[in-house]
Amino acid sequence: MAGILQQQNSLLNRVEEVLSENQRLRSEFQELTEREARFRQIAENVREVFFVISAKTDEILYISPTYETVWGRSCQSLYEDPQSWLFAIHPEDSFKALATIETQFRTGDDFEEEYRIIRPDESICWVRVRAFPVRDVMGKVNRFVGIAEDITKRRDAEEALRKSEEQFRLTFEMAPIGMAISSLKSKLQRVNQALCDALGYTQEELLGVSFAEISHPEDWEAHRNLEQLLIQGKETDFQIEKRFIAKDGRIVDTLLKVLVVQDSDGKPLHFNNQIVDITERKSMEKQLLHDALHDALTGLPNRALFMDRLEQQLKRSQLTTVWDI
Repeated sequence: MAGILQQQNSLLNRVEEVLSENQRLRSEFQELTEREARFRQIAENVREVFFVISAKTDEILYISPTYETVWGRSCQSLYEDPQSWLFAIHPEDSFKALATIETQFRTGDDFEEEYRIIRPDESICWVRVRAFPVRDVMGKVNRFVGIAEDITKRRDAEEALRKSEEQFRLTFEMAPIGMAISSLKSKLQRVNQALCDALGYTQEELLGVSFAEISHPEDWEAHRNLEQLLIQGKETDFQIEKRFIAKDGRIVDTLLKVLVVQDSDGKPLHFNNQIVDITERKSMEKQLLHDALHDALTGLPNRALFMDRLEQQLKRSQLTTVWDI
């Protein structure tokens, strides 16, 4: 009788253990289910492509729905053919991208690469792919988890900026007129060859020099005052006739146009200067004026100059008479 009771107690204890184990497994399963639901909710609602790849078989364990938008192919097609996403890589980028991927699978290192993919409709998409290894309790890599981001707009913007900067560089350097970029303190930061030729300096000699140092003393104050209006936001540009002093001491007459360059918040950054050498034009104007007022044969003042001087003298006499009264 005692033996039967002992067997019953032992059986009851075993049943309790089984029930307890079942409850624990149910709790763990519930927790795993909730974690998977949270994971899918996050992975399926981000703009990036989220993926999980087996390190042993290259099998796609998970791919988020955004893959269909970025790659232009169905998720099911990737599950059926795990290599199909690699075939979409642009031929010019494939060697580098595949070499980096192969290195990651071989070494278990993190992976980051930017490359182009070709969609079925032949449109080009730039992607940035980042992946890192997941290790088991023994430290062995058993899968790779990663994110692929569509960066086409960023790359297009970078290319547009590069082309714009290259166009500006060519325009600046090859311009037939003097070009200069100067700081808000009027220091020359960049000059082209046409300006160097006009003033007789090398680019190295001009960089870091202030406009004040190469300006005619009588013209500098007006120049600086107009720059201050640009800095204060009262004007966006100005144009004046201005004299510079060349390296050999020559006076170079110019037509100077200055524009202020601002950042996205409207804060002034620097000045763009366009400098046209008008020395020859000024010389011709002086010669024409001289010819108009002097006899062509003798070089002596002619009747036009005499009448002009007489008119000026009469005006001064009239003013003197008025003040005397």
